[in-house]
Amino acid sequence: MKYLILIVNLFLLVGCKEQQQVENFYSKGHEAFQKMEELDTSSAINIDVLGKQWDWIFTYPNGQKISCHESKEDYESWKQKPIDSNNPNDLTSFVTIPINTLMNLNISSEKVLHSLAIPAFRVKKDAPVGKTVSLQFTATKLGTYIYSCNEVCGIDHGHMVGYLRVVTKAEYERFLGILKKRKLEPNSASE
Repeated sequence: MKYLILIVNLFLLVGCKEQQQVENFYSKGHEAFQKMEELDTSSAINIDVLGKQWDWIFTYPNGQKISCHESKEDYESWKQKPIDSNNPNDLTSFVTIPINTLMNLNISSEKVLHSLAIPAFRVKKDAPVGKTVSLQFTATKLGTYIYSCNEVCGIDHGHMVGYLRVVTKAEYERFLGILKKRKLEPNSASE
């Protein structure tokens, strides 16, 4: 009996330490999550992103829109289309953001759940219907990256793919200037 009580006490002692470790793990994770949610986005560039059947519409602060269908060669290819930065139409066909700048994407969906993912930046956020959620990130490397829908949302889910370009701040200002001169809304992004 004496040994049984000793074993039970030892088991409880070990179990309590493991329980405390698990509680600490989740507590620290929750604290980190709260800090992420408190991120100051007052200096961020805000872009509204709407997931719709079967397209992503990115609306810049000046009201100009870019559709994911503008920045793809075809649905069968994930190859990057060469960008001609001297061609204004090519320049404004891509979702474009400046390097080393906090981006705040306000994401929502029109009819069904979508999920915007930019794998190279390791960010993903669900786009709920009737609610706007924020996704913040800072791109630290120039280049062209794929974004997509990561929630199976219907028959043409695989078509919700496009390219996001990270450019210098000077190139971004040039992009905004050219974007301002084009028609307010691309044909494929009409609502």
